[in-house]
Amino acid sequence: GTKRYVDPTRAFIGNLPYEADEDDVLDFLSDFLGPRVVDMNVESVKIVRDWRTGRSKGYGFVQFLDPMMATTAMEGLNGK
Repeated sequence: GTKRYVDPTRAFIGNLPYEADEDDVLDFLSDFLGPRVVDMNVESVKIVRDWRTGRSKGYGFVQFLDPMMATTAMEGLNGK
């Protein structure tokens, strides 16, 4: 089979409101992890958008600097 590389510092985020932007995701993470932790550990937030309309597709990715922080966020926020 085909082996695929899974980036341990990248977390999928789904079920986002269509009007949510990157700052909303950062605010949500700050509420859970704390603003200082987010400032020190989140490299970027990317919301996937429709290329024609620019509207959010309701999901995206958060790139963390530390794999353990990505795991902590995924486990703690799963289903929220």
